[in-house]
Amino acid sequence: MTLELYNWNLRKNKFNHSGYRYPSSKWDGQVRRAVHRAGLRYLTQRGIAWGTRARGVTPLVATPDLYFEKYRLAVFLDGCYWHGCQICQPTKNQDRYERDRHVDAALERDGYRLLRIWEHVGAEVAAEQVIERVAQLRAERPSSGRGG
Repeated sequence: MTLELYNWNLRKNKFNHSGYRYPSSKWDGQVRRAVHRAGLRYLTQRGIAWGTRARGVTPLVATPDLYFEKYRLAVFLDGCYWHGCQICQPTKNQDRYERDRHVDAALERDGYRLLRIWEHVGAEVAAEQVIERVAQLRAERPSSGRGG
């Protein structure tokens, strides 16, 4: 395969996948809607890079389900099966569970605040946990002294 054809295939593949929307479960959607109804605004599918910034080395990336940039709060809404909940699925997907612990440690080391919520708690309880955590961070944050 020639270099031109290879580059063309890469561009075509990138174009084909550019409109791909990440699927979310019904539970994720319920949590997002409840948080939005509470007046909180967040980013979704926002990649957070950490690790080395050395030339030629790609940093690792985590993608939280909700990201509050102002507070550097990353919220992960984890499904019990896929992420290996120790209560519901203690022997399933241990590799993903370990990867999540690694991501947590790396993000905390870089100064991010994390909130990891399991699916078994229910959408309303999960939304309340997010709302309470953001309220705590608002209270901790010093006022900017502008207008009011």
